Amino acid sequence: MSAARQRLGDVLLARGACTQADIQAALAEQARGGGHLGDILVGMGRVERDQVLQALGVQAGLEPIDLDAETITSEVAARIDGATCTLYRAVPVREQDGVLVVALADPLNASVLPDIAFIVGGEVRGVIAGEEAVDRALARHYGGAADRGMAAVLDEVKSSAGAID
Repeated sequence: MSAARQRLGDVLLARGACTQADIQAALAEQARGGGHLGDILVGMGRVERDQVLQALGVQAGLEPIDLDAETITSEVAARIDGATCTLYRAVPVREQDGVLVVALADPLNASVLPDIAFIVGGEVRGVIAGEEAVDRALARHYGGAADRGMAAVLDEVKSSAGAID
């Protein structure tokens, strides 16, 4: 069974995030009250949210990386502007064999990769990193530009909408 097809509990177990007993307790709770297994495990205090997101990324076929351990050059960071990175919660990490490797905070947001490929004018490959690590990388490489990025995007949308009126 490939990593992309594994059940979330199996991925969490394989990554050492929790025990079989934790999974069984969460599955019992899920049977009683419904909900997502990852949310239940976080609510029970058995795993951290980032561990669930990393496991969801593995399910989606994204390689997990330790973004804090990566050295992102200014040339690579400049491939995508801060506003776009903030909007997509994505950070360019490195170029590898002509492909831009982009860390995503949300594994369910992998559908943004074609947009990023269009923006950079080349091929991209997604990897998954913890949300807080992505936030730190955004702050480190884009500073206030990343914080202002979302406001700038919203202002642009508002002004475009005003032009239609």
